[in-house]
Amino acid sequence: MKELEKKNSKHSNSNSDSSSSSDEEEEKPKHDEKIQVLENHVRYYERDLRDPGIEGRKASRIYFLRSFNNWVKACLIKKYTFKIGRNVSVLDLCCGRGGDLPKYFQSRVKIYVGSDIAEELLQNAMDRLEKITQEKFSGNNTKCFLIQDDLSSPTSVLLKKIPDQVFFDIVACQFALHYHFETEDKIRKFLSNVVAKLNPGGFFFGTIIDADVLVKRLRSIKNKENFDKNPYNDKKFTFGNEYYSVQFAQKRFPINKPYGIRYGFYLEDSIDKKDKHGNVDYIWEYLIIFKLFVELAKEYELELVENFNFENFYENNVINESNEDRERTFNLNLFKKMIKLDHEKLSTSSQWDIIQLYKVFCFRKIPKGKTMKDYERYTAVHDKTQFNFDNKPELKIHKMV
Repeated sequence: MKELEKKNSKHSNSNSDSSSSSDEEEEKPKHDEKIQVLENHVRYYERDLRDPGIEGRKASRIYFLRSFNNWVKACLIKKYTFKIGRNVSVLDLCCGRGGDLPKYFQSRVKIYVGSDIAEELLQNAMDRLEKITQEKFSGNNTKCFLIQDDLSSPTSVLLKKIPDQVFFDIVACQFALHYHFETEDKIRKFLSNVVAKLNPGGFFFGTIIDADVLVKRLRSIKNKENFDKNPYNDKKFTFGNEYYSVQFAQKRFPINKPYGIRYGFYLEDSIDKKDKHGNVDYIWEYLIIFKLFVELAKEYELELVENFNFENFYENNVINESNEDRERTFNLNLFKKMIKLDHEKLSTSSQWDIIQLYKVFCFRKIPKGKTMKDYERYTAVHDKTQFNFDNKPELKIHKMV
């Protein structure tokens, strides 16, 4: 595997190469220290994770983290829907409970298609859709469509269920791409679903775990500063704080196996499962080697537009006062509205350690023979097209066959 991409962030000052090292003997977990991880994340999301509702989310100890993540997503959605203009069409992959529906409705998108593997979450999304269209967005005429699908499976039905005349200006995937990096075949299938209905010049954006930061923390577990504040010192290859925990099965990874590098992830009130004694059951996730991701994306005519660690994103949009363009002004005002902590409290918060684990990415579909400049004047795909979905699709889930 090639070296993990070096970022300009202060997190990338040390080498986070995930290949094997000859000067450090690999530690092997003992038999009785096997990582305890839930294999079936679909079953977990459907059976074990329930929607706490608005009041439940506000009462969560990680409410600040949730607000920060929502702020980042809101900034992304506003930025790229604004670039396109009116009548934007959106494909929201791994949409979950439809938590981003209000953000898209505020941007007055013309078409919203959401897809997720878990039927339970889509039922929640349908309930949310009914509620917001009856209350806050009663005059909204966005066409909505929900599809149950395993987006990286060879039997994916996504493209069969989307009406032939529907194409997209935006494809989004928030905090879920890691599930599809289990194998090369899976991520390739996922990317083929991304681009098949994405119009040339359209955007593919989202949020992911920053592998550079994750691997750096794994490699620095034994540093005194990290060791003293790590509550998981009794468990090998495990780190975190009172809100989150990450557990690897190893510290070094074969250079020729960049897919399926799995780790257990726990986040309170989110990726959250503990037994009655407080012991963590983890959910499997897979490292996204970002440089490899970019190389793969190029094969699908996706060119990288931007990528920032959440900390960089925050610094660029909130701290950097020299940048006073319209986008930064909007993002700053939105931050003040959504985030209630001041800068000092924010930077010292334990939840800030979790924020630093994530990054933003955006690609643009540029067909061979074309350049970014060819799409400077991009027009929404459905700016003039008129059509109707059948059977009140906003109230119907198309299940997997």
